[in-house]
Amino acid sequence: MEYDVSRVSEASDAEWGSGTPYDRWRDAQKIPVHRSFYIEDLTKLETELWSDLGARAAFVELDGAGDNTAAYVVNLDADDTTAWRKHTWEEIVYVASGEGLTEVRGPKGVSVARWGPGAVFPVPLNQTYRHIAVAGETVLYCVNNAPPIMNLFHHDGFLFDNPFEFEDRYDGSESYYSGEGRFWRHQTGAVIWETNFVADVVHIDLPELPHRGAKGRNVMFQFAEHTLRPHVSEFPIGSYKKAHRHGPGAQIVLLAGVGYSLLWRDDFSQATKVDWKPNSVFVPPNLWWHQHFNTGAEPARYLAIHMGGKKYRFDHSYERDGEDRRSGGDQIEYDDQDPRVHEMFSAECSDHGVTVDESAVL
Repeated sequence: MEYDVSRVSEASDAEWGSGTPYDRWRDAQKIPVHRSFYIEDLTKLETELWSDLGARAAFVELDGAGDNTAAYVVNLDADDTTAWRKHTWEEIVYVASGEGLTEVRGPKGVSVARWGPGAVFPVPLNQTYRHIAVAGETVLYCVNNAPPIMNLFHHDGFLFDNPFEFEDRYDGSESYYSGEGRFWRHQTGAVIWETNFVADVVHIDLPELPHRGAKGRNVMFQFAEHTLRPHVSEFPIGSYKKAHRHGPGAQIVLLAGVGYSLLWRDDFSQATKVDWKPNSVFVPPNLWWHQHFNTGAEPARYLAIHMGGKKYRFDHSYERDGEDRRSGGDQIEYDDQDPRVHEMFSAECSDHGVTVDESAVL
């Protein structure tokens, strides 16, 4: 039919609504969607049976994730097993509680990850897998990059029944989840562990990373040739990290300690305060400044998962988050921060009976 503006009145109403393909898929799963700026405790979220997964689950949609990353929580009782699944988005699993195993079956073989609390591991791209709980009440927090993949391809055949084998991603070996690997040192001084399984990020030893402040420690992971990149950071009692900013989608899960974070876009006086404890989770919005403070009686530690690792960059929005903003970077040094930052921290520490480590925040 040739274009004829006079026939516009004959046009039918669009049937596809206003959401993205990911939005429509998520809503079609008919499980709870927890929308918030942050979640106080991911292990306490209401879940319902997700038919396609064969287990109780709920989506977690945090304000800062945008269309960059997504997450869902899975609840399994002992001896529960999820359905077999396969998809063409990357996914990383954090075990908040419980013990079990994840079985991966591909044309090249079978690999099994045996996990307990604190384990972090990837799901190999486009391989068939399932989770099995063997002891305790299991809570899995699954972070993925489904939104950009679904929004780009929006075809079930490509997303869930794709025959392509990513041979660089999965070798089918029994040792795939052995926890071995190689260590690299990035030009920033950060240590990167290239592996496919970390047994316990809550207690793993961490090397020093001085340029982020607070006498902090950090290790980054390169999993399964993923673009999703996790890292673990720790900072000691009575200290706080330097403020910084970066791109969207960094899912931050608190592993140990108590404290708070401040997040603001441009004006510090409008900062949002997030009080956290183990299993709290939040996502700093795109290019918002944020700063983490330890007011507890033990070192504070968190896991962050976002798009764009050191090996496979997704974009350039995380490149300068450790460089001084006065030279064009995205980090605020201690001598350049708003005076109210330290004043507020000192008052919070006093309320908690904690002594500020002044040598760590200079």
